[in-house]
Amino acid sequence: MKLFLMRHGEASWDAASDYDRRLTERGGQQVLAQAEKLVREMQAINRVFTSPIVRARQTCDLYLDAIAYQGTVSQVDWLRHETSAGKAIEALYTTLGNDFQGEVILFSHQPLASQF
Repeated sequence: MKLFLMRHGEASWDAASDYDRRLTERGGQQVLAQAEKLVREMQAINRVFTSPIVRARQTCDLYLDAIAYQGTVSQVDWLRHETSAGKAIEALYTTLGNDFQGEVILFSHQPLASQF
């Protein structure tokens, strides 16, 4: 399995809750700049998973538009920032199976992203 792990771009603190925080304009630009750098490497993506939290979903949408991904996206609670890397990997393998050979992108948060 080839795994890409993406953290969301810069997000505003102006929201009713942490779960509702949206990307700032700068955050959107960060995401697009990173996607531009990785577009050649992300042409064979088989599966996409994202945290259901707004800023991660926005990051996911921007990336996938930039790489012209046409497949489905699964929103999963195991990519929320409260989840440990061990639990996220366990959930990924439970979802895909141990023999999965494709390419996967995960859109998540800190501290989870830095634990991989």
